[in-house]
Amino acid sequence: MKQLPYNALTAFAPISVVVEAPNVLTIPPSLPFRTVPDFIAYAKSNPGKMTFASQGIGTTGHIIGGMITSQMGIALTHVPYKGFPPMLADVMTGRVGMMLADTLNVLPRIRNKELVAVAVAAATRSPMLPNVPTFAEHGYPGVVAGPWFAVLGPAGTPLDIRRKLSLEILAIMKIASVRERFDGLGVEIRATAPEDFEVFLKSEYRRWGDAIRAAGITPE
Repeated sequence: MKQLPYNALTAFAPISVVVEAPNVLTIPPSLPFRTVPDFIAYAKSNPGKMTFASQGIGTTGHIIGGMITSQMGIALTHVPYKGFPPMLADVMTGRVGMMLADTLNVLPRIRNKELVAVAVAAATRSPMLPNVPTFAEHGYPGVVAGPWFAVLGPAGTPLDIRRKLSLEILAIMKIASVRERFDGLGVEIRATAPEDFEVFLKSEYRRWGDAIRAAGITPE
């Protein structure tokens, strides 16, 4: 979107990244590959036929598909959906070849073997999927994506107030029942300090902006 009524970097005061849910490359069990090298080989031997689903134009699943296409030198056809349920149905039945969706949505389907997890788009392996390698392990450290959920205040909120709030969030995240609940949902706890969140926010803003421009993604 070329014009927004606010500046994402100045309209808010960072408090804490609470949790994140890395994206996972998942495929229907019917496809013949299970690893990233075999996925690349399959895509190259079937040029233009490999499709990937996302929850819509500009979603993380769409953008990371562009990252994979450019970094791995393969041709993938994007199939955007309006939400997760119809996308999930078509991937599980094999109508679409793959999708890149977050652990919050796909973890239950991976656990019951309706979907196969090929790789996680994170800097390190997810504790939710400890046996699934990352793209970085296969030589693609730039393929890192997934939604993160955070608390922000209005611009100008004093740092001492934000630090106090972030410490309260950290304390809540240490409660065993809370950790168990988030583990069950398939998200990873972060609970960062305001200063760390600000650095992260700026780096994410640049990184996703570069990826969107490189892939030529614009609103429908």
